[in-house]
Amino acid sequence: MNLTNDHDMSIGTDFMSKLGIGLTGLPYKWDDSKVSLDNSKVPEHKFNDFSELLNKVDDEMSELENCPAGSSNEYQQALNYIKPLIQLNQAIPKGSFCTIPESVVSIETPEGVTFYRRPYPVPLAYHKIVQDQIDEWLENGVIKRAPANTEWNSALTAVKKTNAKGEVTGYRVCHDPRHVNALLKSIDRMPLPKISELFEELKGATVYSTLDLKSAFNSLKMNEEHAHKLAFSWNSVQYIPVGTPFGLKHVSSVMQRTMSIALENMSFAKCFVDDIVVASTSIEEHKQHLKQVIDKLTKNIS
Repeated sequence: MNLTNDHDMSIGTDFMSKLGIGLTGLPYKWDDSKVSLDNSKVPEHKFNDFSELLNKVDDEMSELENCPAGSSNEYQQALNYIKPLIQLNQAIPKGSFCTIPESVVSIETPEGVTFYRRPYPVPLAYHKIVQDQIDEWLENGVIKRAPANTEWNSALTAVKKTNAKGEVTGYRVCHDPRHVNALLKSIDRMPLPKISELFEELKGATVYSTLDLKSAFNSLKMNEEHAHKLAFSWNSVQYIPVGTPFGLKHVSSVMQRTMSIALENMSFAKCFVDDIVVASTSIEEHKQHLKQVIDKLTKNIS
């Protein structure tokens, strides 16, 4: 631990050495005759493997997420303030897509090359899961029936979604576009930010909120001239995407670029693909920051 004269005091120096922490760059002293550390009271954590450590971290993060800022009254007032904004966002008509021009996803492949993959066999236990997802996509305008003479076809699959503890939380129905990814000629290479850099940019704030965009990739419109390259079949019907599905290797970069444009000039909001963190120095300021972010997200969908 490297200290400077910017620090007025250091608390706990009497037991830092017991925890493997050393101090450099600053003279200090304390009366160790007055304070002692009872090692028997220090909790000891032993983990059999790395997954147990991740589960412990996940549990502690869950506790942190249940720590609202301010008093219960201030917290409720903040929720009431943003509730109308959330309702406006939720009222966006089905079949709406991001209007930022850079959000359109293209699939540039060699001219004259097509690829057809037969549908994978889906276990009977997953049939309802897949059909429900197909129905939801159709209702939301995310997919539509493929036109006649569509030469391309991708396989559809259902995969389990798990949390950090390995517990199954649901299922995700998605394409297997590996053959398309292998053919891509030109892709968006917008770099994703480093998590450590995001944390550094957010330091100094005292109130935080996280926003997770629902079905974010589906809100990115496919280039209509390329959508047939992601055609897929289910229950004897062939479909093509209108909104972008999961799986294309450059979609995260497209989403990162889109969100960076949407949140431009909002230094208090940082994004990692479709996750947004809003950071403020007070609850009142935070309410205004959330309003700006939610308003901007709502206005960029139509």
